[in-house]
Amino acid sequence: MENYKILCLVGEGSFGRVFKVKKRDTKEIVALKIIRKCGRTQKELTSLRSECEIQQHLHHRNIIQMINSFETETEIVVVTEFCKRDLHYILSKQTYLSEEVALPIICDLISALYYLHSNRVLHRDLKPQNVLITEEGVAKLCDFGFARSMSRGTHVLTSIKGTPLYMAPELIEESPYDHNADLWSLGCIIYEMLVGAPPFTTNSILQLVRMIRYEPVHWPLYLSPQCRDLLQGLLHKDPSHRLSWPRLLKHPFLQGKVSDLSASGVSLPLTKELSASQALAKESQKQDLVHKAEVANQGLPQKIQHILDKEKKLLRGDGLTAIDLETLEQKLSRLQTVEPQVTEPEVTTVSEATQDDPPSETDSERMATPLEAEEWLVFLQQSMMEVMQGDVESMSEKSFITMVTNALTNHGAAPKITEYIACLLALPYVAPGVTKSELRTITKVYIEVKVVSSLMFALKLLTNRAGCSASHDSVSEHSKVTVDQLLALERVLVLVNQLVHSDQVFLSQFCDVVALLHLAPRLHLLLNFHKSKPRLALDLVSILTHILRQMPENANLVDNCVQPELSTGIDWHLVLKFGNKTLQTRTCLLLQLMARYCTQTVQSAWHIKLHRYIDALRFDSSQDLRCAAEDVIELVQDLPFFDQISSQLDDELL
Repeated sequence: MENYKILCLVGEGSFGRVFKVKKRDTKEIVALKIIRKCGRTQKELTSLRSECEIQQHLHHRNIIQMINSFETETEIVVVTEFCKRDLHYILSKQTYLSEEVALPIICDLISALYYLHSNRVLHRDLKPQNVLITEEGVAKLCDFGFARSMSRGTHVLTSIKGTPLYMAPELIEESPYDHNADLWSLGCIIYEMLVGAPPFTTNSILQLVRMIRYEPVHWPLYLSPQCRDLLQGLLHKDPSHRLSWPRLLKHPFLQGKVSDLSASGVSLPLTKELSASQALAKESQKQDLVHKAEVANQGLPQKIQHILDKEKKLLRGDGLTAIDLETLEQKLSRLQTVEPQVTEPEVTTVSEATQDDPPSETDSERMATPLEAEEWLVFLQQSMMEVMQGDVESMSEKSFITMVTNALTNHGAAPKITEYIACLLALPYVAPGVTKSELRTITKVYIEVKVVSSLMFALKLLTNRAGCSASHDSVSEHSKVTVDQLLALERVLVLVNQLVHSDQVFLSQFCDVVALLHLAPRLHLLLNFHKSKPRLALDLVSILTHILRQMPENANLVDNCVQPELSTGIDWHLVLKFGNKTLQTRTCLLLQLMARYCTQTVQSAWHIKLHRYIDALRFDSSQDLRCAAEDVIELVQDLPFFDQISSQLDDELL
């Protein structure tokens, strides 16, 4: 590091910082990417070293040259040639480019890709941010964090890499793919240069997946016929019909214009057409990977298609709109893909790098954009219909439940979405025809996905004070909780109550998440709805009772829920007075256990009115309530503070 003088920060991303630096001996300006090892997994570090290994062997006019790389105890450092601007920055300033201006950049990118593919290297993350432009206007590919060098016997890959806006349909579908996926991304970049936006763009990842898979590209009338024909060839959804090497170089829009087509000494370059035997081997490998994926996923693609067929029939029968059908297809598309994470720093200008960075999000705040309410409600309604008809296959799929519970942690989710998700997750426990074996499988999946933790995070979001930021830990006022929020909270607690009573692991997860997210004040708030929404108090009292019965070591958690430090405790007299028989019985059972494990809290909550009311309940018509009330009085009489209460009772009699 002492050999370089840092001039300024150029860009910053999730994997490191990029600096403009000067070599002290030669005064040459270069780029220095510093990646901290701390917090990286061994797999990530291996990937970073693989990037260095690939890039150090690449020498081409249109590829950023790696000058050096080395490691310290805490960092991986990569030194490359320096370019001030990237294509994304240029397009943000000029919106789009004419064909004449764009053509040299297009030719440079094709030359770079031809070189990579000749050397059997796939870039797999082509996007405008990874196209740097020199002062002379030369385009250079950078950022090989997702690159893959294919061995001679490898014809197709399956791992998903890239950025969704520029991702080929075969990657979206998790089908085996080859270098033609890079050519789709190239087509997306060329389209964006000439039109001002990628061929498919939307704020909804669900809709984006559907658009890439099914919707045609819209072609502006001002594109020249040759340019349009080039783009139509590159943006063909079927990779086997996509314009590829060597035909791409002979296209009329490019013929004779692409320079620096260095010959490769690599055996079997991807830029040459395959022989008949090689094509047969490639198809065999593709089919083998498809079969392995199906076995690994236990037939998930077939199940998804089966569900899709059912949904199409049901939708036609119920007279729902075509838009609803599209939404359901989006749901199924989401199950077949993973939204890749961009892991490399995007190079920006110095002026952009000096701006204040946005606050970083925690893992629980990873989905801060609003959910598409109408899409999700149609999806959830249809999923509930399936379960009620006895089809619970999707409920036992970990990928499906993960997708659903992820929506619970979205800060933009409407209460109605949370309500429907809680109903869907609860249905297997009450729907007719669900076997014990199916229920055991579903319960196991719920435990693995930590459904209870997601539900309680949703409870936190529902009880956030309006106007507070996502990370603000401010509890809503009693009067500010809306009807929709209360209904969603009811559904959440009904399900949580069912789960914690069904398996000890759920109960343990509940205690952990309440402590971790500091949910006690929020549960205290919900207990105070005993009069207007007794169901909330009913389920919450049941959960707290179960904690003391099964895990009394968590008595402090119950204390905090019943009587937060900065708040008055629950007036159990009012809970009993305005509660129904079931709530009264459960409250007495909770007070029994609190008398054993939360003595100080019971002492502070006990008063004459409460004592008299519970004493009167010993003569109630309900035997369960009578027995519960008698047990409470019997236990309280053995507590040290009861002498004072007894004295007050004697004074009243006198």
